[in-house]
Amino acid sequence: MRITLRRVLCFALAWSAASVGCRAQADAISDFYSSHPVTFVVGFPPSGGYDASARVLAAHIRKHIPGTPNTIVQNMPGAGSLVAANNVYNTLPRDGTVIGIFADAAPLAPLWKIKGALYDATAVNWLGAIASRGTGIGYVRHDSPIKSIEDARRREVVVGATGPNDSSSIYPRLLNELTGTKFRIVQGYRGGPEVDLAIERGELDGRLGTSWLFLNHDRPDWVKTGFVRVIVQLSLSRNPILKDIPIVTDLAANEEDRQVMQLIFGIHRFLRLFSLAPGVPADRLAALRRAFDATMTDPAFLADVKTKLAEPLEVATWNDVSDFIRDAYATPKAVVDRTARMMEAEN
Repeated sequence: MRITLRRVLCFALAWSAASVGCRAQADAISDFYSSHPVTFVVGFPPSGGYDASARVLAAHIRKHIPGTPNTIVQNMPGAGSLVAANNVYNTLPRDGTVIGIFADAAPLAPLWKIKGALYDATAVNWLGAIASRGTGIGYVRHDSPIKSIEDARRREVVVGATGPNDSSSIYPRLLNELTGTKFRIVQGYRGGPEVDLAIERGELDGRLGTSWLFLNHDRPDWVKTGFVRVIVQLSLSRNPILKDIPIVTDLAANEEDRQVMQLIFGIHRFLRLFSLAPGVPADRLAALRRAFDATMTDPAFLADVKTKLAEPLEVATWNDVSDFIRDAYATPKAVVDRTARMMEAEN
């Protein structure tokens, strides 16, 4: 009887100590965030989907972080968002107070050996994603002599882009290399809206790297009036609405070309991807991940997504992202090296 009682007492003392430890840890996280604001660093100007996504998440996630910290959104455009990525991952505090959102291609930029991608994506702390690109597309003006992707193989097509590492530059470069298209890329636009304005003015023939969803949301008049013509689906699966438009893998000449396309376009399902630098304290990172998960079911957040974001909510957990990054960086070296050479060609 005395042995049983002793065991009970030992268990009770151990449970009590563990509870005190958990409470102390929770209190420490709450104390930290109650006096430290969380900054969302956006790799693009204060307009467009990345900025809107950061502002919606920042407005609601604070309620689910212990200590209810203030949240700040800071725009840091440049080099297709690599300026922001390098700052978040290498320069800004690694204490759990900085969250970044960058171009969807940024996680693979080091794999492709893109100049200026100065971080190890396999060491990044992923928080999760709240959207996918859906059906990526390439389109041209209705009065362009380019009527199909086959025409783009025969004559030059002038397309607009932000920087060398943004999808609006990467994708036409990829198609030029793998399929023989003749896209001429004009860089330097501050974002998608500026590219579309240049298309309206007749400065550009078209654009690659946006999506069918965004086109319908941002430029519904273009779709309704037929102002632009979709010539290719930059996607691994076919959108039934665009059933007569080829998907990118239809253009692959061989299996290696197809693997390159699968590697690059697979990142589309993590369009609005949030992350933190390596080295963030584990307890704070866990708290932020729990807060992210809780925000995804927050009714107020879901209502804001419907009214303020172009894309529907498509949640990917940090585990989903980590699995993709692990698999991507395990791609056969020949495929990776070939992709890197293509990316290097314009850097």
